[in-house]
Amino acid sequence: RRLRRALLHPDAGGTEMLALLRSLRAWLEGDEGDSARRAANREFEAASLHEALISNIRGLSSCAWQQDADLEVGEQALRILAWSLSDDPTSRAPRFVRCGA
Repeated sequence: RRLRRALLHPDAGGTEMLALLRSLRAWLEGDEGDSARRAANREFEAASLHEALISNIRGLSSCAWQQDADLEVGEQALRILAWSLSDDPTSRAPRFVRCGA
């Protein structure tokens, strides 16, 4: 839930956010093992991270000037969203529609 708050912060970005999103992607994709993948999936759903990720991408894309790390944050967020939708499209697609994705 803290990650959700961090993603929704107006200044979200930079190398710290990039490290968090890289870790989240690794957990969700199972790089850290099956139990970590299941736990990350539960937390992803419980915290409604899809909405926060979309908000973060919108915020980063509306900036006139971006640091390389911010562009990578957006890329990681997009990868996580793509994975999320491909992993369970039936239950997750309506959530994406509700938040305007």
